[in-house]
Formats: sequence, C-alpha cells, structure tokens
Amino acid sequence: MTISSLLASYLEQQGARFDVCAHPHSRTSVQTARVAHVPLHQIAKPVIVEDDAGCVMAIVPADRMVKLGQLARLLERKHLHLADEDRIAELFTDCDRGAVPGLGMAWGIETVVDNELEASEVVYIEGGDHECLLRLSHDQFHALVRSARHGRFSVVPVHLEHPSRREIELTPLSAASIGGGTALIETCLEPLFEHVLLVVQGLGTPGTHKAARVIHVDHRFLCGAH
Repeated sequence: MTISSLLASYLEQQGARFDVCAHPHSRTSVQTARVAHVPLHQIAKPVIVEDDAGCVMAIVPADRMVKLGQLARLLERKHLHLADEDRIAELFTDCDRGAVPGLGMAWGIETVVDNELEASEVVYIEGGDHECLLRLSHDQFHALVRSARHGRFSVVPVHLEHPSRREIELTPLSAASIGGGTALIETCLEPLFEHVLLVVQGLGTPGTHKAARVIHVDHRFLCGAH
C-alpha cells in the first residue's frame, strides 16, 4: 500500500485530515467499492479530458458518468475529448495506471467537481495504488476543492432491464466511433461492468442491419457525449 507522493505532499501542505482505508487489490471503481465495503456513489472518480489548451480532471461520483457535452459547455471548451491511457500515465507518474486520485490540484491540473459529489457526507479518493482509499469528511473534501470550478455535468447511467447480461444493443446513433479495439459511445457502462460486449446495430453500409461486435471494451473509454 503506497499513497502517491505528490498527493501525500499536497494533503500535508493543506493540513488535510483523512483516514487511510486499505483494501484488497482492485482494478475498477466497482471492484474497489465491493472489496472496501463503501458505497459506490461516495468514491470520487476522476475522468481526464483534454483539448489543445491542456488537460482537465472532471471528478464525479463513481456511479455516474460524465456528460462530455455538458462539461464542454460549462468550461467553454467545445473540443474536449477523453485523454488516452498513455497520456494519463504521463501526467500521473507516481500512480499506478487506473488508480488516479480525484484531486487534480496535487498535480497542478485544472479540476472541475460535479455537484453530486459535493452532496456526499463522506468522499473516498484513490490513494494511487489500487490498494487504498483515503476517507475524507464532506467538509474536508469541500475545503480541498473549494478553488475548483463546480457544476452539473454527470448523469446516472442507463438502467438495464437485465443487469446480469453482458450483451448490450445500441443503435447507430449511440456509437460515436469504433476502431482499434476501442468504442467511444454515449452510454457509460463502467459502473455496471468491468468489461462489456457491445452489439452495435447498423454499422457499415447505410440501410443494413449487420451487427458489429466489440469485445472487452475498456471501461476507461466509456463516457457520455451529449
């Protein structure tokens, strides 16, 4: 269990009070909530977006998804898109991949916080290593992010009629792009599954209904686009 060095320094400089909650190794927010026995909505999930002006960390509850269009309008940056995994690794060199803490200020990264997260009595953030969470009171979290911009840019993912299924059907309008093994779609399924099988109808020749299958879509690339 190792807390990110930059995060630890930042919290010390801010005089922050927090509890360290160790848990078995986990790979996703859903796994972390399960093995750490904490509510998913109390975990701060950072989503890194960027444009030509630089990167932004958008922090939302882990049971919600970023609506990229709403975020772009809030920040008045209409060309925002998701940063890829290699870019994120370059920014957070003292963190394991996929374990970025939800406090971008510690790395000098512009940060915006969704109002839904501020409604939580307790907020948990990743420590940087997939094996610990930092537990912050509402007041402490609010004090740490008071300089960040706040707004509403998240939404609860679509509820599935049969949540045990791993096969989801999407219309052509739901698919932003498919290529290189990655699907960027408007429905964020990360809070529901670690990996999903997408069946996207109508891709290819207009007027056809041939299905394209994309297997094991990386949850980090699933984000709302409205």
